[in-house]
Amino acid sequence: MFKPMAAKSQKTFILLANLIKVPPLKAFSLLNSPNFHGFQHTHESISILLRLLLSGNLYSHAQSLLLQVISGKIQSQFFTSSSLLHYLTESETSKTNIRLYEVIINACVQSQSLDSSISYSNEMVDKGFVPGSNCFNNLLTFVVGSSSFNQWWCFFNESKSKVVLDVYSFGIVIKGCCEAGEIEKSFDLLVELREFGFSPNVVIYTTLIDGCCKKGEIEKAKDLFFEMGKFGLVANEWTYTVLIHGLFKNGIKKQGFEMYEKMQEDGVFPNLYTVLITV
Repeated sequence: MFKPMAAKSQKTFILLANLIKVPPLKAFSLLNSPNFHGFQHTHESISILLRLLLSGNLYSHAQSLLLQVISGKIQSQFFTSSSLLHYLTESETSKTNIRLYEVIINACVQSQSLDSSISYSNEMVDKGFVPGSNCFNNLLTFVVGSSSFNQWWCFFNESKSKVVLDVYSFGIVIKGCCEAGEIEKSFDLLVELREFGFSPNVVIYTTLIDGCCKKGEIEKAKDLFFEMGKFGLVANEWTYTVLIHGLFKNGIKKQGFEMYEKMQEDGVFPNLYTVLITV
């Protein structure tokens, strides 16, 4: 029993010695070549591979490597995915840890592991590392789409003082509120967005207009539409479409036709869905 284990350990060290000598991208290609299928990795071999990829700014490749471990595509008798992730987060340097945590979180999101993605996000923040906006927004989109309203609302409010938010972060939660029918909270977020020094974009306004229309709050939807113009934002085909659909759905057909005419006068071409609404 000892000899086979020793032989595998020796093969691991030989592999690592070879991988360290080549560029990160080539090392990743070697790992995925048929020659290494069935190879028994160790904590150290995966750690070194990740360090090589992260040092070369090959974040998508590092994420792919971890995803293969989490999904079970890469298996080893020397570790489980959870023991490997624990080893990685406890052994890397602070500079590496920031990118490493982001890669781990993104891999957990991609593997649809809700609890793990939140857990590693909290662990990252507790250690004093701040995730980049792309990483956090990716996680936030996943949490909003995979949790109950109360769960993700709590997650957002607990996180917002610990991470760097941007306008897209607010867009994600505003959309989540609208889809949950929590219109008042979406308007509160609009105020908070401005308090953070951001300006709502066309997508956020369109989301709010759509949310108001679905709740039957047409006057609020119309106010938002005309407010856009005051801030220099130009409504696009989707902005017009959701408002026109809302007007027709709520029985205000005359205003719906008027908005359809305004859309054409403003040089915005209706899509097929917009045309079908007015037929």
